[in-house]
Amino acid sequence: MINLPDFDKKAFVKRAKNVFPAKLEVLLNEHLQKMEALVAKLDVVEETEILESAVLAIRRKIVAYFRNTPEQDPFSIRERRLMCYFAGDIVNGTVTYEHIAKIIEAGWGDRYLAPLMRVCLNKWNSVSDEIAPMHDLFLKKLKAYKGPQSRYNEWKEKLDYFKAGNTRGLNGAVNLGKNLRMGYESPLDFKSVIDFPKDMIHSEYFQKVIRTFYTADVGKEIPQFLDKVLEEHGNSDTSMIVLSDFIKGCEERSVKRDQLKLQSMALHRIGHPADKGKWTLFDKRDSELQKKVENARQIVNFWLIQEYINEIFQTLIVDPRRKEFWLQLTKTISDVKVIGPADGKRRLSRIESLKDSLDYCFKVTASQTSAYAFVMTIGSYKFIEFSEKGNALYIYRNDENVDQLLGANRIYSVNDLKKPYLPNMDTSYAYSCRMVHKSSNWEYPLLMWMKRYVR
Repeated sequence: MINLPDFDKKAFVKRAKNVFPAKLEVLLNEHLQKMEALVAKLDVVEETEILESAVLAIRRKIVAYFRNTPEQDPFSIRERRLMCYFAGDIVNGTVTYEHIAKIIEAGWGDRYLAPLMRVCLNKWNSVSDEIAPMHDLFLKKLKAYKGPQSRYNEWKEKLDYFKAGNTRGLNGAVNLGKNLRMGYESPLDFKSVIDFPKDMIHSEYFQKVIRTFYTADVGKEIPQFLDKVLEEHGNSDTSMIVLSDFIKGCEERSVKRDQLKLQSMALHRIGHPADKGKWTLFDKRDSELQKKVENARQIVNFWLIQEYINEIFQTLIVDPRRKEFWLQLTKTISDVKVIGPADGKRRLSRIESLKDSLDYCFKVTASQTSAYAFVMTIGSYKFIEFSEKGNALYIYRNDENVDQLLGANRIYSVNDLKKPYLPNMDTSYAYSCRMVHKSSNWEYPLLMWMKRYVR
């Protein structure tokens, strides 16, 4: 039998505290808090790219999961994060957004709130239909959130900004646009209202925010920060839609200063209006919007062509009579090109209304001669006026050689656009021909010929 000394509990506790000093306990708690904050940050680190092999692997895994329903969860945290960020790449005829939403919910963690928010805002035009399961899951989990993250708690308090109803009053993006409009200079001030990541300005959600914000400005002076907002947003569809409204309003008001601003913005943000492809919405679900954009494209094209006719026949081909004739036909002309030496391009670049379109419209000749050609496209015809006296007007109908020359990066000489053997213009002949401006009333027969054949 071993005799143990009497056990003194109080003395034991006192000695134990000396083994684990209070300072060390405080230090360990501080480090634990730092680690928890780091983990919280890691949960919202963005996934920026995914390999095609990873897409295929996750897709196969999803198909197998719903086919076999395994007892154990086969998906890792990383795979679920990738499903959030790249749902659009993973979804195909077999895998749906509903499948992905079910898998994410089955292994739910608050770490998925940020990537789910991203997929909802980036595909905002589809939240009521195609990606509705992802959006519903996001709203459900955000409402239930009880964690310490200040950003998530703010989102929870401002849940109305995430509503996706088709009715304007129930749409979160519309609500944000209206609230920004009441107290801020531009949609770029959104972080003062809600703590979205800064790069969400590029999302489809902000297309609706921006459109709502500027609705009241249409038909008025161009807002100060409009161009900057469109540049930051970086979506050509938004630029087309928003600028189309302002272009229509400007055409009705006929304010030259605003016309030049809008023309410059359209050329930089969308492209030259003669290039119809650049003025075609990527999202083709709303045909009425495309009609609005097409109308704006025609207006800007008219502005530009009118400016070119005015300036070319005053600066490079000095002839008031030809200028007057072609100005009356501006609305029938779909495209113009100027051919000539580099000096002509430099001269035109000093003209405010033309400088932004010269890379598209001006083709520099390799020859150093001072001759110029002005090409106007009307229907299937190209009408070419030349600067040198005595030159005829050349009219080409679907001429492949001329089209190839005009499509080339550079033309050697404007003379390459002349075919002297062409017959003289005759009202009984609808094909390529030429017309000399010698008669005192050359305008009348040319106009009659055009009314008869040009469509």
